[in-house]
Parts: sequence; structure tokens; C-alpha cells
Amino acid sequence: MMPIVPAMNTLWFWFDKSTRRKLHGTPTDVMRKFNLLDQNGLLTDGIEIYLDPSQFNDFAPFDTDFYKRFARLPFRSVHIGNSDIDFLDQETILDSLAALSKITQRLEAEKIIIHAHHLKDNRTVRYKTLTNFLSDHEITIENNGFDNKWGASPEAVAQILNECPNFKFCMDIAHINDFQHIKLSAFTKIPIIMERLSEIHFSYSTRLLPKDPYIAKGYSGYGPYHALFSVVEKNLSESTKTLIKQYPVVIEGILPKEDQAMDNLKKERQIITSEAS
Repeated sequence: MMPIVPAMNTLWFWFDKSTRRKLHGTPTDVMRKFNLLDQNGLLTDGIEIYLDPSQFNDFAPFDTDFYKRFARLPFRSVHIGNSDIDFLDQETILDSLAALSKITQRLEAEKIIIHAHHLKDNRTVRYKTLTNFLSDHEITIENNGFDNKWGASPEAVAQILNECPNFKFCMDIAHINDFQHIKLSAFTKIPIIMERLSEIHFSYSTRLLPKDPYIAKGYSGYGPYHALFSVVEKNLSESTKTLIKQYPVVIEGILPKEDQAMDNLKKERQIITSEAS
């Protein structure tokens, strides 16, 4: 069985609104979400955390115990990013990536995930920048969702992979389903995409729905773009069932805070294992 792990931001709504965005991508945010997931027994396979390289100077670093706890996990992935699509061209990026590299090496992270739209322009330079600092890890490109139509297209992903020979691909199925005109088959029919596919991001896209499905289940105030299949009670398509059993899966659906036992995250794992058996 391939690893099935939670992304830390399944707990986005579990913390005060004043700190959600402020601490997003910081070690402080990672540790508080990690601890909650660990306390509920959800890190047996591992976790995918999120770090913003520009945040390291303003917040406390990871403590020594956290490095040890993270490094012991079977699956260790770090999603990186920044609100600036061109952050890899910032004047401070070399210092930021040098700091990131020290952190990810201490974490013994296996994977680095970055969204495709960050590689749209100045690709050759950005590719060299990333590989110079993060060559000890598998660098993996994730398709965007509705936030960036270019990065959401299979053609853009294929272009990046063709021009960045060391990069792998992370397929986000919710991002594909953000669009009516993009289908899973559009990705799976491109040889280089399937050759480099190494990870699946798993959640239910609500982008095209007429209303928030969480409200109908008694969870108001969320309106997540990434929903849990277990909350909205949806089944997987046959093509998705066939695909996900072959790769590590990262659960990204938003967990309502009312579910203090995190039962829906546990059910999400059961959905994946039962459907993919």
C-alpha cells in the first residue's frame, strides 16, 4: 500500500482567523498543526507540510525535537510557495532558499512541491536556482487550480517537465476538477506527465458547485475549495480509483473544527484504501 498522508492545511480553520494568514508557511504554523494531527494518530504514514521561504527571518525556527519527529516519518514532503508568482526572481531568493535548504535537510524531507505557475517565466534561471539549492530532494511540480489557468493546463505541465529534466509531477485532482474543460484524461494521455508522476493530491473540488456543500452537512462558515470526500459523501470516479492506488496520496480536504476527533480525515483514508483496493 502506498502512503496516504494528510496535508497540514487540512486544519486551516482550526486556528484563530488573525493568525491563519500571518503564520501561513512558518515553522510555528507547521508545528502546531503537526502536533494536532499527531495527537490524533494521523501521521503513521507521514505528512506534507507547507513552508514559505520568505517567512523564516520573522518567526521562531523549528525546535530540535520537531526535526527528530519529522525525520522519523515514512513519508516526508514539503510544499513551498509564496503569494508572489515570481518569488523565485526576488533579490532575497538566494538567501531564502539557502535557509530553506538547511531546514529541509535537517527535516530529511524527501520531496519539495511547488506549483507550476512559479515556473511560467524565466524558467531556465528558476530551474537552476531551485536545483542548485534543493538537489538533495525530489523537486515536484503541481498543477494549479482556478487561481492560474496557465499552470492548470496539462500542456503547461508537460512544457515544464520537458524543459526541467530532473523535475517530477504532483497531480492535484481537485485542481483538475476546478474546470469544466479540463479532464483527468487530458493529463494521463501525455507520456511525460505519466512518466514523471510521483504523487497525488486528493480532495473534492467545490469550485463549480452552486453552493457550499459543507453547510448542508451542518458545517457553516467554511466554504472550502478543497473539500473532504467523507464530508460531502461523494464517490470517486472509476478513472481516479484506478490511478490513485499507484502513487502516494496527500489528503487536502478541509476538516471542520467541529470534528475534534478528526474522524472525517480517518474516513478519507478509508475511502482511498477501499476504493483503490
